[in-house]
Amino acid sequence: MRQVQMTMFNDHTEGDLIQVSPGKFVSPNGKPPEQILAEVFHHADGTLGIRPLPEGRYIRLSSRTVKLLGFNRITTIQRLGVAGFVEIANPSPNVYLLNLDSWFSHLRKTQDDPDFWEEGGDNWKTYMFKSGFRME
Repeated sequence: MRQVQMTMFNDHTEGDLIQVSPGKFVSPNGKPPEQILAEVFHHADGTLGIRPLPEGRYIRLSSRTVKLLGFNRITTIQRLGVAGFVEIANPSPNVYLLNLDSWFSHLRKTQDDPDFWEEGGDNWKTYMFKSGFRME
């Protein structure tokens, strides 16, 4: 059996899904996650399969994935990366990959601290300075 670590969107806690047969998973605690990130892959017979993405994976940032993450433009996520709030890899020109672990960690931090983005606070100043915005 292959065990896959999953991150749930709704309560941002981690749970396990255990693959019991190809494409079939069970949740040991009996409560399956309501939503998961998954990737589509090709079986040898030409059919498509879906497998959950384990943590530590990167996703390519595109206009579609940026919208799925709740943003309108890729530049906002890139600025979060430049400021050190999330991990972004740039393996080749115009290709940006977001580390999902860093993304979910950032979401937890902003949810746990209602003042995370307080104007004039340390996080706000770091974001503005590293992103090249003028602060007066």
